[in-house]
Amino acid sequence: EDYDKMQEMARESAVVSHDHPEGIKGAVVTATCIWMARHGKSKEEIYEYVLSEYPMDQYKYSIGYSLAEMRPRYKWDVSCQGSVPAAMRCFYESIDYESFIRNIYSLPCDSDTFGAIAGGVAEEFYHGFGDIDASGILKEYLTEELYEILTTPVHCGFEAPLIGTPVPSNYVRVRNEDGTISFVPPESVN
Repeated sequence: EDYDKMQEMARESAVVSHDHPEGIKGAVVTATCIWMARHGKSKEEIYEYVLSEYPMDQYKYSIGYSLAEMRPRYKWDVSCQGSVPAAMRCFYESIDYESFIRNIYSLPCDSDTFGAIAGGVAEEFYHGFGDIDASGILKEYLTEELYEILTTPVHCGFEAPLIGTPVPSNYVRVRNEDGTISFVPPESVN
C-alpha cells in the first residue's frame, strides 16, 4: 500500500532479472501503474505518468502514440523501452479487460509479455476480468496440480507481499495442515 515501498520493491526485484537502467525503470513504471489503478487513479493520470517516463521525443513506442499510429510501424521489441509504454497504450485505449487483450493482439508484439506488463493494471482498473471466466479457462488448460499451485495461498517463510515473488530455488514445497502451501528451506523439512 505504501507508494515509496512499492517503488523500492519494484527496483529491487528488477535488479535480479533486468539489471539495466531501462529494465529497472520498466519494472518501476509497471508497478507504479498497478499501484495507481489500485488506488483509484484515472486512465488519464496513468497515461500522464507513463508519458512522463517515456516521452514521445525520446521513445519510438511512447504511450503518446496511438495504437493506430503504432500498428504499421511496430516491430517486435523485447526491450523494456519497446514494450512497457506500448503495453500501457494497449491498456489506455481499452474499455474493459477483453478489449485490453484484443489491443495487445492488434500489435505484432510479444503478447504474453505485454499481458504480463499491463495486465495487472487492467485487472486493477477494471476490478477483475469482466465476463471472462478466468478460473474456468485455467481449469480447462492446466493440469490439476498446476491449477492447485496457481490458486492455493502460498506462505514462503519470508515476507512475500506480492504474487510472483521469487522463491529461492533450494526451497521445498510443503502442504500445511490448513491446506495452504509453503515453500521452506530444505533443513526445516522432517
